[in-house]
Amino acid sequence: MTIRAFWRGLAVGAALAGTGCAFEGGAPGDAGAEGESKEQPGTEEVGEVSSALFANEVCPAGAQCFDRTDSTGSIKVRVYRCAWTAASGTPFSRCGVGSAFTLVGGGVEVEGTPQPGHLLTESWTDNGESWIGGSKHHVFGQNNRLRVYAIGIQLNNLTKAKLRPQIKLRVLTSDIHSFPAVAQAVPANEVLLSGGAVGISLNGNGQLLIHSFPTGNTAWASYSKEHLVADPGMIQQVLLSMPVCPTGFSSNPFCVTRSFFFADSSSGGGYRGTTSFVPDNSWIMTGVGAISMSNNNGITNGGRPLTDLFPVTTANGAFAMTKDHSVADAAFTRSFVSAIRRL
Repeated sequence: MTIRAFWRGLAVGAALAGTGCAFEGGAPGDAGAEGESKEQPGTEEVGEVSSALFANEVCPAGAQCFDRTDSTGSIKVRVYRCAWTAASGTPFSRCGVGSAFTLVGGGVEVEGTPQPGHLLTESWTDNGESWIGGSKHHVFGQNNRLRVYAIGIQLNNLTKAKLRPQIKLRVLTSDIHSFPAVAQAVPANEVLLSGGAVGISLNGNGQLLIHSFPTGNTAWASYSKEHLVADPGMIQQVLLSMPVCPTGFSSNPFCVTRSFFFADSSSGGGYRGTTSFVPDNSWIMTGVGAISMSNNNGITNGGRPLTDLFPVTTANGAFAMTKDHSVADAAFTRSFVSAIRRL
């Protein structure tokens, strides 16, 4: 039984400066409403790159696909944006990559800027093939929609059959706590691609995501919290990594390095969102992260949970948003884009 099934069953039973753009919102009808994306425009165009080095693949039915290739022409990323869910108090969905791409990251977008709002409970993978996203209304009933994003990668002419077994998933679960946190690192001979997390509620009230971010070039941290109502629970984190020099190439060694870049929103109440970008196209996005920069995230009646965390489709970048919920809490949001570059 997956941890998601475990969590649902129990619910029924009872955390290098880059550039970025800020989003400030607080009411329905702001950017992102009516199915429009909250993401900010990037400085580079997005387009399909035709190359004999990459396997061609038709975008799956029901999804939109956005392709990017690095400046060397040897690393290609596809962002899959899957369809909106039906409106629900606890919408959940997953978005998979196609047969020619290998999953390295993903994210989730809640539709619009609703009031009182939906808060993220999960953004992660449980199988290395698809990304999971979930949100919930909290204390105040409200139905809303979300959509999930998946990030897939191709390296030069290396097939998925050769690359997929080299992508490692590391899973770590916290102890039970009202404000659980967990962090882990990959060894020096691997590059950290991305991380994700799921808040595990033990009584159904909700463990809400507040941080999921790189703490350095080899480590990732994830935090969740109870909010307004008591719910000691757990957070489970997954890291995705690959060798610094993947095997399977017939000619020169193919090696990469990794870094991350961040941007901050303005500080204030309500919705606060921002987009971070890579500095140039020698870097290519593999994952997204965020920190809710509230001093009150460690108390039940305070803090700013995440409402959105997803890869933008207009450039190599990441959008993240937080909000206060019922209790006023002025602070800002920091978004991270995790990226690799060929050596």
